[in-house]
Amino acid sequence: MDSPAPKIEKHILKLLNTQGFIEKYWEMLSEYSTNEAAYEAAERLYMINFGKQKYKNFESFRVNMSRFLKKDKK
Repeated sequence: MDSPAPKIEKHILKLLNTQGFIEKYWEMLSEYSTNEAAYEAAERLYMINFGKQKYKNFESFRVNMSRFLKKDKK
């Protein structure tokens, strides 16, 4: 008999979409001394929970965040 899959908390599931990941990054900014360190902390949280990176690197994240924020303004 298979065990039920563990429940993933809502704040972790939010990392799956771009907006949720960006929100976590902004939250981490207050805890880290650089933007890149905050990104890496958010990426570690993603990796722990989903077993892979969301973005290739900080630059890739910045480009995606910029696109998302521009799209959101329209």
